[in-house]
Amino acid sequence: MLAGLLAAAVPVVIHLIHRRQARILPIATLRFLRQIPARTIRKRQLEEYILLAARMLLLALLALGAARPVLTDATAGGGATAAVVVLDDSYSMQYRVSGITRFTEAKEAAGRVVRTLAKGDRAALITASRSSGATLATDLDGLVRKIGAALPAERTRDLRAAMEKAFRLLEEAPEPNRELTLITDLQLRATAPLLTKLKVRTEDRPIRITIIDVGVGDAANAGITGVGTGAGVAIAGESIRVSATIRNSSSAPLTTRAYLVIGGERVAEERVSIAPNETAIVAFSTTAGLPGATGGEVVIDGDALMRDDVRHFVRPVIGRIPVLLVDGDPSPIRYQDEAFFLQAALAPEDLGAENIRSPVNLTVVTPEEFSAQDLAPYRVLILANPPPFMSREITSIRAFVRRGGGLLLFGGNRVDTAAMNRDFGADRERGILPALISPPAQLESDPEAVIPLEDADHRHPLFADLPEKALRDLTKIHVRRALGADPLSAGGIVVASLAGGAPLIVTRDAGRGRVMLVTTSADADWGNFPLRPLFLPLMHRAIRILSGRGAEARSFLVGDSASIPPPAVDQPPPEITDPAGEIRRLAIEPGPDGFLAFGPLAATGLYRVRGSGIGEDYWFPVNVDPTEGDLTRISPKRLIERFGSERTRLISDTGTLTEVLTRSREGRPIWGFVLAAALLLLLFEGFFANRIARARAARDATTEDVP
Repeated sequence: MLAGLLAAAVPVVIHLIHRRQARILPIATLRFLRQIPARTIRKRQLEEYILLAARMLLLALLALGAARPVLTDATAGGGATAAVVVLDDSYSMQYRVSGITRFTEAKEAAGRVVRTLAKGDRAALITASRSSGATLATDLDGLVRKIGAALPAERTRDLRAAMEKAFRLLEEAPEPNRELTLITDLQLRATAPLLTKLKVRTEDRPIRITIIDVGVGDAANAGITGVGTGAGVAIAGESIRVSATIRNSSSAPLTTRAYLVIGGERVAEERVSIAPNETAIVAFSTTAGLPGATGGEVVIDGDALMRDDVRHFVRPVIGRIPVLLVDGDPSPIRYQDEAFFLQAALAPEDLGAENIRSPVNLTVVTPEEFSAQDLAPYRVLILANPPPFMSREITSIRAFVRRGGGLLLFGGNRVDTAAMNRDFGADRERGILPALISPPAQLESDPEAVIPLEDADHRHPLFADLPEKALRDLTKIHVRRALGADPLSAGGIVVASLAGGAPLIVTRDAGRGRVMLVTTSADADWGNFPLRPLFLPLMHRAIRILSGRGAEARSFLVGDSASIPPPAVDQPPPEITDPAGEIRRLAIEPGPDGFLAFGPLAATGLYRVRGSGIGEDYWFPVNVDPTEGDLTRISPKRLIERFGSERTRLISDTGTLTEVLTRSREGRPIWGFVLAAALLLLLFEGFFANRIARARAARDATTEDVP
């Protein structure tokens, strides 16, 4: 149709032909012709040229309008299109606005993107939680159905892997028109890696990027970021404390109610007020039930994002704690026995105390008797001034700890530090000692010289929340001798130290177990620690801390893999019951750490493990990542600058999505404006030509009247 532009030459041709056919009239005199002003002649010529130009432009506009011109995007390649839709499916997209989740809005937008494609175009869908396996395909209807069936994920992922996959697909695509559409709420945690870690390649054929923002508007959220249940196990019938940390991520103060739910019943509730962008801790008290596991959740009043309004926990409950004590230096004189003060603190009824029932079920053996002991029934093993062990005993102790048992080790004159370091190791990977130990230093100048306890970590469960009287007793603990301990190589944590910095109590986790080293002796030979009133509560706290490591509530996040202790030899593989009641038996294929992997964990709730190396059943909780509940957004301008403003656009109004995408591929039609201009020009040409004709007729009449 653009060939019609040649019609613009028609008025010129007609004008030229008209000039050649002009008649020559004889004039008797030139007197009247000379009277015509030159100004009138120039005006008539100008009018003729304007009219000629208008007619030429009119024909040109008509031809151009018939060709239906459009304005296209500078990055549009024309022809077939390859499109990749990256859909943010993290749980922050479950935020509700007027009852509709952002994820629902995002799916609708993704469907519109695909439906704007033409037959023969190819497209792919990539989600933040699953970027592998996506391929470009021509089955657009099938892709729309896939988008409609998509579900939000509970697993936290950033968008970097998904965007890198999308770029790779488009870079390899032969289509001249390549498009990447990112649909997200622009949450900072998910999008920030795109600014620094994403590899964006520039190609001769640019990729057009569209960011669809479904997170516009103020978003406020309160979520539970953690639950604390104390260290170790709980004793049936005793009081237990559960605390929850709640974050208010809005810019306004928030008041909500928090509930402690156990066995499906609310057993406690508290009202909590939280300042803007701050956290608050709410504490509950309840009574431990029957032996097993106190599993439950802390729940807050529901808000627009409900996924982080609940957090599951497990607190093991037992009747009494089975403890095996190895008396390294027994004596017929009771108060001189190495285990005397430990036995008095942990099992006073064994020493004749009446009306006292300790939560500890203590068994005391000599080193010779220990070789025949099976450690499976016990939760804690105490070694008080132990002599060197035989190979089989060493293997048994190491396996006991790494599979979840607790080990409490006291110093003494029978401890062979070189053999201890060799047999049990102080390395971070395979060892179980919390420190590399060395023989005690001699205070030769004064055999009665003592070193006071100078520092204790009051945040550690061993010392936390001690009453004022007990804190005063800490300053009265004195030690005459203590094993040397270097915790750096083992990754141990010093929770109490003597004057001069020498460690007194060091702890570490080893495998699924926990070890606590007391560098002084359990009797009064090396100091007054067992003689102080504080010795009794500290020993009970130590036993509880050590007893719960193997079966305590190690919390996992959705997407993690749980490490399950392998069963004993010739025993069937462990089985796991998930929150929905489905039972899965594991294959016995231990990893490098000797444990069985179960995962990735797909659902929140409590999982029950039967038949593991721990022996008894235990539970572990799985929760969502609380960082996903922080709805802080990234600046859209930063993303546009990152991808290049010349090829990136932001769409916040999804109602205009179809129009914008169609226009970007097909261009903006302007032929309507061209034809409208032609119509206006036609009206002008008619008006102007008529005006010229009337003016000339008037002038001609005036000329004829001249005598």
